[in-house]
Amino acid sequence: LVIRVHMSDDSSKTMMVDERQTVRQVLDNLMDKSHCGFSLDWSLVETISELQMERIFEDHENLVENLLNWTRDSQNKLMFVERIEKYALFKNPQVSIMLFHQSCIIVTEQNEN
Repeated sequence: LVIRVHMSDDSSKTMMVDERQTVRQVLDNLMDKSHCGFSLDWSLVETISELQMERIFEDHENLVENLLNWTRDSQNKLMFVERIEKYALFKNPQVSIMLFHQSCIIVTEQNEN
């Protein structure tokens, strides 16, 4: 499958993707082609314009399988961007747990009032 990936500088790259490749393998190819340096923060992000949302593909996912779910006239885009929140839960779990705990307290207080 030939895909077009939009870069953060508004350029794009076209590349061939094998149906067996994972997102991580495609990311490695993109990092090599764009000379941006290896980092786990680089992500493939699906922008779904109809729903006005974005979704970060997980490294283990099969990219072609997900792209085949798009309709032919879809306005969806595939973006290659650096997202520090991709592994934030694993890098700083205490922050995520603290934020979750604070949100639980707020909800409990709202329910009591």
